[in-house]
Amino acid sequence: MNSLVQLQILSRGKTSDEWRPVTRALVYRLRERDHEVTSPEIIVPSNGERYWLLRVDHKGGGVGSGVPAMQIGWVPQKLVFAARGPQPFQLAYGSGAVKPAAFAIQSLIPGYKTDTEFMVQSAALGEPLTLAGAARLRAAWDYKKIMLWASLILGVAVLGWMAYRLSRQASRQHDTTNHSPGKKE
Repeated sequence: MNSLVQLQILSRGKTSDEWRPVTRALVYRLRERDHEVTSPEIIVPSNGERYWLLRVDHKGGGVGSGVPAMQIGWVPQKLVFAARGPQPFQLAYGSGAVKPAAFAIQSLIPGYKTDTEFMVQSAALGEPLTLAGAARLRAAWDYKKIMLWASLILGVAVLGWMAYRLSRQASRQHDTTNHSPGKKE
């Protein structure tokens, strides 16, 4: 009660990514005479990130003596599939090798508008069937990238070897010109 806090919400797609700021907000919970006044909900646009971080600025006294309570809501995205071929259809998900393939809904359903009701057939889900398991969730090896890096490293090694050989050859020539057989030191 009677807390006023500046906070920042950050997000990232993978644990190895840097945190990116999403929004800043001032939140409060105050008592005014006989009723409570709280800050409005913070609406955060969905950016598809998986990891979220809430940072509280403690300059204004922090969140008080209690443990802060948060409620987070999420509005799921709608999925629309263009059915091709005869039924039954199978929806497979969870492969690390598949690249996203999103199309504008207007290209799938001409005349579709988000603010009006549009009649599309809904699909019923059957029993889940595990195909390849957890092994398919890992991303496949990118052999082209590995070969590119290997060839670059090999090229640098060859250039280094050539530079070494040229420097030795140049130092030998320098030694032979300074120490010719007819000169006495």
